Amino acid sequence: MRASDPAEQQRVTIVLQAIADQEVGRLLSGDLPWTQWLVNAARHDQFSFINTLLIPAQRPDATEVRSYQDWKKDGRQVARGETGIRILTQQGPRTVFDQSQTTGPAIEKAPSPEPASVWGRLRSLAADLGLYVDHGERWTYTGRPGRLLRIPVDLEAAEAARLLAHQLAHVLHRGDHPDPDEPGAETACHGVRRVVADSTAHLVLDHLGLSLPPPAMPAVTSWAGADERAMPVEAITAVGDRVLGATAQIRGRLAKPPPPTRTRSTQQAAGVARASTNTGEQPAEDSTDTEGITDARPAELVSVMTSAHRIFRDASAASWVPGYLANRGFDPATVQHWEIGYAPGDGKTLIEQLRALGHADRDILGAGLARRGKNDALRPFFRDRLVLPLRAPDGTVCGFIGRRTDTAPGPKYLNSPDTPLFRKSELLFGLYEMRDALAQGARPVLVEGPFDAIAINTSEPSYAAVAPCGTTITTAQLNLLAARAQLDAAGLALALDGDDAGQIAAVRAWPTLAQVTGPVSAVTFAKDRDPADILSYQGCVGVRKALQVEVPLADLVVDAALKKYEDHRAFPEGRLAAARAAATLIATGRAADAARQATRVATKLDLPPALVNQILIETITSDGSAPGLGADPLVLAGEDFPVPGSGASNSHMTSAVHRTTGQHHQPQQAQPRRKP
Repeated sequence: MRASDPAEQQRVTIVLQAIADQEVGRLLSGDLPWTQWLVNAARHDQFSFINTLLIPAQRPDATEVRSYQDWKKDGRQVARGETGIRILTQQGPRTVFDQSQTTGPAIEKAPSPEPASVWGRLRSLAADLGLYVDHGERWTYTGRPGRLLRIPVDLEAAEAARLLAHQLAHVLHRGDHPDPDEPGAETACHGVRRVVADSTAHLVLDHLGLSLPPPAMPAVTSWAGADERAMPVEAITAVGDRVLGATAQIRGRLAKPPPPTRTRSTQQAAGVARASTNTGEQPAEDSTDTEGITDARPAELVSVMTSAHRIFRDASAASWVPGYLANRGFDPATVQHWEIGYAPGDGKTLIEQLRALGHADRDILGAGLARRGKNDALRPFFRDRLVLPLRAPDGTVCGFIGRRTDTAPGPKYLNSPDTPLFRKSELLFGLYEMRDALAQGARPVLVEGPFDAIAINTSEPSYAAVAPCGTTITTAQLNLLAARAQLDAAGLALALDGDDAGQIAAVRAWPTLAQVTGPVSAVTFAKDRDPADILSYQGCVGVRKALQVEVPLADLVVDAALKKYEDHRAFPEGRLAAARAAATLIATGRAADAARQATRVATKLDLPPALVNQILIETITSDGSAPGLGADPLVLAGEDFPVPGSGASNSHMTSAVHRTTGQHHQPQQAQPRRKP
């Protein structure tokens, strides 16, 4: 969609408004409980009521959404191929992304406060507003009755904070008043007044970091009305806006907590934590000093890496590595072929031997083999780990993958840090070792880890497995593979775990793998049984048998898109949204497969095939080109909310579904435009 095209913007607005109206209808019917809306609103309370409905309607698991530029300001990048979440603003539709759709440094979260701290902040706010909070105080209040808030002394701090936030919601609403002290009073809190105050209190406490279960709420029809003459849709929308407005008002009045005092020791600890996040290692005493890396020369780096590899291989025989590999089903010939070694765990053997061979400290540091620790001493990056070499296409050892024992602390797998020789997003484990098999037409298989690759390559000569090792397949890695393999003829297979994580991995890899012109399939292994595990328990025969069951990767990716709309497929509008989401993915794949995928989607969603074909054609021809045919994936990711094409309105498509399926769901009456 072109941002400058008013007609396109208007069509997106219509679709989003229809989805929001549908979600309000679900609140009224009880299909979407008000307590669930509170959970969603707590995650997205900086947005309007309409958008707190739109965000989970498109991505139910979204926790924190921001625009592409806002994520970029925090150092995080939206992953290629991610589908944007569309919201409505006063300027029109806008695209945002959930944190799970981004990659980059972790966002620091404030520690959860003690309930007493939250209670104290709310009590201070009450005092700033000229209110007097009586929580078992031993004095007599003589001021204006309307300024006194009594909180029972027997309440725990969390419940006391909830009640005080409830009262503040009343006080800050024009024309409202605090709840009376007397039980059963005529002005006691009930109905919509209670819903607003309890909902506001829940969101305020969540904002302050105190996570409590949502309070019990009366049925929406009891306060919004069930008769259309009561205008329940407008009532629900007004209450939602009022709750979020009161929450924002209290948030704005709350004093900001003082920043934590940062001592030198805490700054050093934070630096180590950041280093641990970036490299996967967790030694708290290690320094992040990278002195010497920029001064090291490539020839010296290659030399020191070659020496380190030799030292690792020589140390293997006397370590736990041979026994571990034997237990996993790898024979000595396989170990020899893959040149697997062992990084000594004493912290000095590697450094001393490299120095004895004439390698300078700057080269040891520059190759990522060591870091500076206490007293500026060099400490090996890999300690007490099985190590496998990562090679450039010409066979040069550029880095290593280290695997700890099952009982040792730290990450299971650890890659070399980025160096002038090594960028893990630009290399594939096993590509050099399997070069001859690939040249002879072996079918490439992308697997998760190095032992999965070795297991497949040991078991089935018609396949050549390679591993990205800790990263989703990148275009640079795919280009490396294309230079060695006949992807246009052999295509490739993606090996996946048979759980939700495997499905997520397939979806993330799809934008890159969709560029392959040959057949791209998925091999799904049983849950918790990857190729290396199968080799351990069932041998080569088990691995070969598992590889025989391939399904088109496009099928898996499209099915994953449809699964996101399972809760909305009871209504025609929900199935149309699912079809459009699937069409966006189909349009990025092979053109020859598009018609088959459209038929699959129509069958799964019980939609007319002609309607799905129409949606697919409109998606492919949007902006004059199909996604993946020269268009920037990041731009497409920001503008890919499925909208009806110029040839058919949303109501026309919905009517077609009604006629074909016999469903007669009555959509909510169109409402006036509401401000976000």
